[in-house]
Parts: sequence; structure tokens; C-alpha cells
Amino acid sequence: MDDGHGDAFRHAYWNALMAQRLGPEWTELYGTAHEKSGGNPPNREAMDLFNNQLGREIGAANPEASPEELQQLIKDEIEKGRALVLAPPAGDASGIPVINWSNKVTKAETNQTSGVDVPLPGR
Repeated sequence: MDDGHGDAFRHAYWNALMAQRLGPEWTELYGTAHEKSGGNPPNREAMDLFNNQLGREIGAANPEASPEELQQLIKDEIEKGRALVLAPPAGDASGIPVINWSNKVTKAETNQTSGVDVPLPGR
């Protein structure tokens, strides 16, 4: 499953950077249009839109933060459970991943590769 903590970070960080540089209003329009362009199932789209909003809030609240500071702020929010991830269905035969708070699902449950942390730009 690719929609775990790393994906939550990627969406929040992308939107935090854009909110700092281009403003939260424009970033919301662009980010929402990007998510609505098709291809994502509804649960994944909802998760992405939520994590995009989290990133915009962080970027707008910290306009002078460096990229490294933004990364840490976002990681902290993910650890606190303010982001959403997709988790394997619990006892549901449908096989459809369910949305859950990032502190309620372990990285192992989202099948994040062992030893791989939140992806960082340029690495």
C-alpha cells in the first residue's frame, strides 16, 4: 500500500511549500484541481485532499520556515495523528483500504518498506 505516512508527508509538504511561495488560496485551487483530475478512488482522493489542507495550514502559519523546518513541522503533525493514511481493512472482505489517523496506524500496517522513512526531496 502506497498511501501511508510517506504519502501523507509528500502531500502536506508539497502544499506547505506552495502555500509559502504562492499563497494558500492559489495552492488550494491548484492542489484540489490536481486531486480531482481523476484516477484516484474516493478514499484516496479524500485522504490526499485532507493532507493537502494540512500542508497549506502549516505553510501559511510558518511563512518564513526553511524547507527543513517545514519538513519537521509536518513530521511532528503526522506523529501527533493530524494527517490521514490508508490502512488495510479490518475484517472487511472488500479489500478496500480505510482512512485512519496517522497515529492510529503503524508504518508496518501500511506496508512501508522497513528502513524507509518519510521521503525527502532530492534524495
